[in-house]
Amino acid sequence: MDDQNIYERVSDLKTRFVKTDSYRKLEIEFNRLLSYRKAEIASGTCREARGLVVIGESGAGKTTLLRRLFETHPDLILMNCETIQADVVSLSIPSPATPKHVGLTCLTALGYPLRRDRTTSIIWEQVHHHLKMRGTMFLHLDEAQDFSNNRSVSDMEAVINTVKSLMQNRDWPVGVILSGMPVLHKLVNHDPQLSRRMTPIEMRQLDPLGDQDMIYSSLHQYCAAVKLELDTNIKSSAFIKRLIHSSAYEFGILVEFIIESIENALLRASNSLSLNDFVCAFRRRSGVVDCLNPFVIEDFEMIKARSILTNGQNEVRK
Repeated sequence: MDDQNIYERVSDLKTRFVKTDSYRKLEIEFNRLLSYRKAEIASGTCREARGLVVIGESGAGKTTLLRRLFETHPDLILMNCETIQADVVSLSIPSPATPKHVGLTCLTALGYPLRRDRTTSIIWEQVHHHLKMRGTMFLHLDEAQDFSNNRSVSDMEAVINTVKSLMQNRDWPVGVILSGMPVLHKLVNHDPQLSRRMTPIEMRQLDPLGDQDMIYSSLHQYCAAVKLELDTNIKSSAFIKRLIHSSAYEFGILVEFIIESIENALLRASNSLSLNDFVCAFRRRSGVVDCLNPFVIEDFEMIKARSILTNGQNEVRK
């Protein structure tokens, strides 16, 4: 097998998706909101929209979960250049994350960039107008923790009022989906009116005991997709614990490690995935020497996996 064929197979692996408990909860809650919204549109009623807040650490897989939800949902038309209707508009929060700048980014995503300066209120009036014209039911704002990072109380309240105005609009209410790091709690909980309108989806960290079966199943599925066997040294509970720790207890990072390790196995023309493939994947990803590689050392829990290089050394968990 030549290298090009290998990378095509690895690229195909990256499109695969494992349905976790977090995804199933997200799917249930989103379908519920979507069904209510469609029923209201059909009956000509306009009630306040509700939203979701998806919270997890970096590497948890928040963006992947939401992208998968939107792209594979049978009843959704996503924002694209070929249709006017856009049931869901999804974009990342720009920097600086001021209401005005976010509003301008929304207009650009909707295909209506402003050519001259306008006030924040006029910008968001335009955003809402174009969301209505496109029949948008949900606006997804990714990396929404930037709304609250290093912001004054007045700035946070301006963001909250902007979000609420979309959801409360009597003419065309729009559900808001916020996704971001745990500090996003600060923004949502700052205003009781906002928090009661948002259903939280918490992407919990991996449990070295409770999630072992799920992770082993995922490992087996990815290997089976490229016809690789599993070496005996990675068919153990001890290895799964190392894999979880090396992934900083985040499922998104864990999947990346699996795929990168499979790439190593394919490049060495092996018919099985071995522990050394994970050793090499961590070495390349982190830049650390093997005495700081959690797939190598005995006391692997002392390694702080999120650290790559700090003044030439990997940090140790306090």
